[in-house]
Amino acid sequence: MLRLILLRLLESYFRHRWLYLVPLVLMLATGVAVAWLVPATYTATATMSIEKESLLAMLTSNGQSAGAWRNPAEVTTAELRELLATDAFTQAAMEKTVWAGLLNSNQRAIRMAFAAFRDAIEVTSLGEKLVAISAEDTDPHVAQQMVDAVLATYIQWQVTRNSQESVVAQKFFADLIDRYRQDLRRSRNALQSYLEIHPEPTTGSRPPEERMEIARLEAELWRGEERLSEALKNEERARLAQAKAESLSQQTYTVIDAPSVPVDTRSLQRTALVIGAFAVVGLFLSVAGIAVGALMDRTLRFSVDVHQALHVPLLAMVAAEASMQPGYEAQLASGAHNPQRADTTNQPGTVKPSV
Repeated sequence: MLRLILLRLLESYFRHRWLYLVPLVLMLATGVAVAWLVPATYTATATMSIEKESLLAMLTSNGQSAGAWRNPAEVTTAELRELLATDAFTQAAMEKTVWAGLLNSNQRAIRMAFAAFRDAIEVTSLGEKLVAISAEDTDPHVAQQMVDAVLATYIQWQVTRNSQESVVAQKFFADLIDRYRQDLRRSRNALQSYLEIHPEPTTGSRPPEERMEIARLEAELWRGEERLSEALKNEERARLAQAKAESLSQQTYTVIDAPSVPVDTRSLQRTALVIGAFAVVGLFLSVAGIAVGALMDRTLRFSVDVHQALHVPLLAMVAAEASMQPGYEAQLASGAHNPQRADTTNQPGTVKPSV
């Protein structure tokens, strides 16, 4: 059976060999066109270091400790990927590049721009403390802008996250300070007005009720000064905490290799891979055509076909060379030519099975 299949496939190929080479030639031509005519893509890459155990973090006890099962690079990589999945972070990064012009389109175009921007960004960890951020685009300058934008947006996000409580505290104490100053001003004016209305007597001492009222006003003034002083101290602490958070973020995340304008990535290896892929597809189509041609051909072309298709023994077979000799038909008519009997033969020709 295997012999018959091989014979059928070879016969099908050599019967229309030029036709079966057409898919392979077309796919090779397509691969060459794709490899050379498709615009080249450029990849810009930056490397960022994450140093959680910095001196400032140890002195201020404000270091961010990840779980023991994940190193700083893995935590940062996961954070970046999660942030890129959000519209707010993606939009903030796109606003720093030429992609910002697409944000003024309709909602559908904006969603498509978000998806394309995310697909072009790749974040990978390079060890325990190194993270690589790369962007791919047909314009090398745009690829560099995208990496710069993602880095700047992520560091700014870290600064904002770490200093958010400090900013809220500053606003809270700033409002308190304004109210405390107004209360202190009223207390001071009230004491001054009372002293003007009730001056110190020239002889003797003040009545007890005046001394009590003055003591109450002075106590209220003192409490107002204490509250204002404490609020000012708390506001100063909030400012220091914000500065500390910003410095900590800048020290924790350091850009080691800044993104540069990439060069053409279209190499001979990439061209060979593209052409090879199309060649494999073309070869598969050619082989499939040969197989289909062999399956569709029901003609008895070989002696083994007689046994497989009709299940009868082969008595004789006319040689193709003899049938092409001059006067062969006359010899057959006169009975001068007797074909040789053969039980099994593989020579091609016209098969005459027994019936």
